[in-house]
Amino acid sequence: MPDRLFVRKLPPILLCLFALLLVGCGATSPGPNNSNLTPAPADKQVLRYPIGAADFGTLDPARAMLDIDNFTIQMIFTGLVELKSDGTLIDQMAASHQISADGLTYTFKLKPNLKFSDGSPITAEDIAYSINRVLSPETKSPTSSLLEPIKDSDKILAGKIPTLIGDSLLVKDLQTISIALSSPAAYFLQALSGPEAFTVNKRLIEKYGSKWTDHLAEGAGSGPFQAQAYDHNTGLTLVPNPNYSGPQSKLQKIEMLRSGDVDTTYKTYQTGQLDYTTVPTIQLASAKQRKDFHQVPILQMTAITMNFLAKPFNNVKIRQAFALAVNKDLLAENVMHGATAPTNHILPLGMPGYNKAFTGVAGVSSTRGDASKAKQLLQEGMQEEGYASVNQLPR
Repeated sequence: MPDRLFVRKLPPILLCLFALLLVGCGATSPGPNNSNLTPAPADKQVLRYPIGAADFGTLDPARAMLDIDNFTIQMIFTGLVELKSDGTLIDQMAASHQISADGLTYTFKLKPNLKFSDGSPITAEDIAYSINRVLSPETKSPTSSLLEPIKDSDKILAGKIPTLIGDSLLVKDLQTISIALSSPAAYFLQALSGPEAFTVNKRLIEKYGSKWTDHLAEGAGSGPFQAQAYDHNTGLTLVPNPNYSGPQSKLQKIEMLRSGDVDTTYKTYQTGQLDYTTVPTIQLASAKQRKDFHQVPILQMTAITMNFLAKPFNNVKIRQAFALAVNKDLLAENVMHGATAPTNHILPLGMPGYNKAFTGVAGVSSTRGDASKAKQLLQEGMQEEGYASVNQLPR
């Protein structure tokens, strides 16, 4: 569903990078056309970005769950492959990859001279270590299931084997790694594009243990930016990583700042102390009148689901009746103040697999629902379940 947000008028190169960063965390639009703006000088290429009232949950790629954590992690770290904004997949640290005819072995050749931000080399051993770490039970990764296609991942997660290195993670040489799967998985490359498959610096983890993300400035990752300073009370400062294997950014600094709740962040933006803010829904009507207001859709869905194992929702017609009784247009406009877009789809527009022909339940295409059809289906479902009136439905 689309979200509304403010972006202060920034120079084209900054806006371009900002759009790319948004794409990394789900945006589908590059935002407004700023082709007439003049690029700012290097010392003005700074983005002040709010992270909210709290510190990051974690900046460990293996353990991150929060959107702001993953958004930031994707600037510091990277992996073998990555997804472009259109959903297509390209090699990142990998120079090339091959998939065996049976779909069970993925072999990656690394780009030459890969380095962490401290200048130390990245080899296939670092790739294997990072993936193995995610699947190690000691890491307690909440996203390890995304890498479950890897052969024997269930055994290492259960503590039955100590490592996958030399088993399903095979380092052929310092520039080559093969990953064996237990069965073909068409989505495996996409799974490798996520933060849980990003490469981390083993040296820092062995030196600092669970506190290693407090020392990101010592060469943690290999992404387009590196940490310059991290204070849990104020935020994180990022600068370009000179050892990044991709194009160098002209954006010279990103300040990820503790900014308070949504209302406080919005007010701080209005005073010129931030370059981006989300808008409190109650403020959307007035915010839309501002010249610096822009709307950017993100690849995110919000839904209320029914437990089909519990009565009366074990009956499909009763579930459909409740769904059709909801006027999503009314909720989106009057309750959410236009901050969301109503939809009958299970995937957002712009995501691979989106089906334009998909309709709502019972073939209803309108997002306003259908009260008449809802009543009909409710009566039919109640009859099937032996309820004489709605008063008999379980509470």
